[in-house]
Amino acid sequence: MFSLDFVLSCSHVTQAVFPLSSFQMTTELSALARLLVYPRHQTLNELNKIDHILQNSRHLDPHTKENLKIFTVALSAAPMSALQNIYLASFEEDYKTLDLTQQNHESAEALKLLENLYHEHGQDFSEKDVPHFLPAILEFLSTVSYNEALSWIKQAEPALRAIDRKLLDVSSPWLAVTDSLLSLSKRVAA
Repeated sequence: MFSLDFVLSCSHVTQAVFPLSSFQMTTELSALARLLVYPRHQTLNELNKIDHILQNSRHLDPHTKENLKIFTVALSAAPMSALQNIYLASFEEDYKTLDLTQQNHESAEALKLLENLYHEHGQDFSEKDVPHFLPAILEFLSTVSYNEALSWIKQAEPALRAIDRKLLDVSSPWLAVTDSLLSLSKRVAA
């Protein structure tokens, strides 16, 4: 089991190992992952590149692109300390009470599928750390084929919906990112 501090420290490693320009069809997942990590100057310095990737995506609908544009503009305009406080209010406090394994049977199944995917590729994580692992999971999915990534996002939809509901409850601006993931999940035929 990893702590949030470990995941946040790994975000720098992930960014070095998986530079934004190295992805093919699933570059959007890497860009979305960058938006979900704890705000740091490096991420804010990459906002133009992240926004460019998302706005030029063939996989995101116009409404989703517009919401992400509003979000990235707001990120670039806000003071770092304010962003960090909003991020912590959006994720830290609310995820302490978010027990995805207890939400419903579908969420538990989705998490088990993600856990199996990670195990298949030699990785490990605890289900209770999933909200903090979402950026790492997206980075990982950005390295597999587009169809495989969409399939896994679709299977994880119940867990994503639980996260999305928590962000909606606190009026978090990061809702634009989780909404975009749910939008991608709709691209998979049921």
